[in-house]
Amino acid sequence: MPVTSKIPQSAAPGLPSDYRLIEQEESTGHIRYTVKCLRPLQLCPHCGGVPKPWGSKATGRVFADFPRGTTTVDILVIARRGRCTQCKATYLQEL
Repeated sequence: MPVTSKIPQSAAPGLPSDYRLIEQEESTGHIRYTVKCLRPLQLCPHCGGVPKPWGSKATGRVFADFPRGTTTVDILVIARRGRCTQCKATYLQEL
């Protein structure tokens, strides 16, 4: 059964300042760090228009990290979805 814990930002050395460590889940042979991207939404990649947040759910992307001995480690990055106010295109936050 996974164990979820709230941990301080200092528990993930090397994490860029525009990401926040939200939680760490540990189960037998696996660790998952969940981080949230704090950068504002970038301009629309289609037309350069101004974005607004779109939808109520954030989308996660999983990245593999170096294993720690026999334990696999991955990082779940939570990104927001934006919608252009001009061309109405939707897109994910740049990570």
